[in-house]
Amino acid sequence: SIIINLLNLLQKKSKFKTVDKNSKITQVRWNGNISYGNTNFIGDLNINTQRKFLPNIALSLKLNKEFSTKNSLQFGLITGRNSGENTPNLNTPFFKFRSQFTQAYIAYRKALTAPSLKNIQIHLISGVGYHYGEIEFTSEFGEVTSKTPANIWSIVFPIGLEMSYYIKEDWGVILSFTDQMFGRDNIDLYEDSSNGLDHQLILNLGFCFKFK
Repeated sequence: SIIINLLNLLQKKSKFKTVDKNSKITQVRWNGNISYGNTNFIGDLNINTQRKFLPNIALSLKLNKEFSTKNSLQFGLITGRNSGENTPNLNTPFFKFRSQFTQAYIAYRKALTAPSLKNIQIHLISGVGYHYGEIEFTSEFGEVTSKTPANIWSIVFPIGLEMSYYIKEDWGVILSFTDQMFGRDNIDLYEDSSNGLDHQLILNLGFCFKFK
């Protein structure tokens, strides 16, 4: 009976070790990134490359809550500038808009690379969020110029790719590309139903990190 009791004790210890090991595998971890880059508005008022313009910029902060090696939830905050204009002619005034915007969103983040790849990671994101912009809309026709300030909001649907390269175990560099589809067609205060809803592209480069 002593031998049987000893075997039962060893089996219990083995089960405890297995549970403890599995709990470490499924442990929730946090990581994130800070990045900076350009935005490109694609809507009714697109940027006319024949005119001189300054690139639009965006600063992003993203935090990811991992639930497994493949799946995580992303919380994002983006602030930046946007602009666009049309191509005027004799019958069409020149329209342009400038916008300072802020976005907050939540997204599902799916790993496309194998967990065995520690240095290089590629993730697909898809989510929903809120866009708020302070806009100045300008109309010029001949010598007549009018400016209209406005605030505008919209639901936004971001979808994109993130490519991370970890130089060290807890930090590295990240390149992200996101296409953001808006829930309305007048983000630029100009509406033309012939080309669908407005959206914007964001290309950012920055640093990624992990929390211990």
